[in-house]
Amino acid sequence: MDKWMSNLPEDLAKVPLSLLAIPGSHNSCSYCINGESELSQDNEAFLALMLLGKFGKSLSARWGRTQSVGLSEQLAAGIRYFDLRVIRRDIDDLCYFVHGQFAKEVSEELVSIRSFLQEHPKEVVLLDFNHLYSFFTPDSASFLEKTIVGVSNHRVEVYAGLMTFYVLSFMQVFGSMLFPRSECIPSLNDLWDGAFQVICFLHAQTESPVMWTCEKISSPWPNTVDVDNLILFLNLHPPWVFVTFENLSSYNVTKWSGAIGQRIGSW
Repeated sequence: MDKWMSNLPEDLAKVPLSLLAIPGSHNSCSYCINGESELSQDNEAFLALMLLGKFGKSLSARWGRTQSVGLSEQLAAGIRYFDLRVIRRDIDDLCYFVHGQFAKEVSEELVSIRSFLQEHPKEVVLLDFNHLYSFFTPDSASFLEKTIVGVSNHRVEVYAGLMTFYVLSFMQVFGSMLFPRSECIPSLNDLWDGAFQVICFLHAQTESPVMWTCEKISSPWPNTVDVDNLILFLNLHPPWVFVTFENLSSYNVTKWSGAIGQRIGSW
């Protein structure tokens, strides 16, 4: 599965990415969260859990950890869409992935993605930075952009209103791998022709030509187990790319995969 895009037949390599069923993971970087992980302010029960001490961390981790393997293993298993939530931590002014508790620092995880892509030049990933916490103004999204795009290895000052953020970043995390923002939906062939391998969505105001805005991707929440209602809901929310999530058990997989797969395919 590590080369499934590379091995697609030519007719599928020509269609827009929005017509491909691209496997993804939910809260993709939460795999390293455990009972020792620091609680984070995105957690709605942050204060209550803080009062519970170690038990609060352990309780939160049972909910917050939604993946069991790291990004390299996910990529090798065929995952190409990543659901990413980021917080800026005050004590070191760095960006961390988060889901109720702190996971790893952003640049560390992005390097692992880059390493995989360098070894698999025809594989493409979609990075969806859909929750940004402790980024207090729209301008401060540039703080994260510099980590994603990559800058020289020195201290960078980013001004957002009255706040100054200092970031240690590194040279070209993805660089020319990033597919520039466009009004057209690319195909794999379009990406391969330009040696592009990364489409990055940032749910914040940005002027960066390589950051796609949230209008181009949607994670609607129909909250239904009825296939007809699901299709009706999707027809009311037409974006550039749909992201769908399922909370699965072995029973769910057996019961719903066939019915939903057939209907979504024809839709």
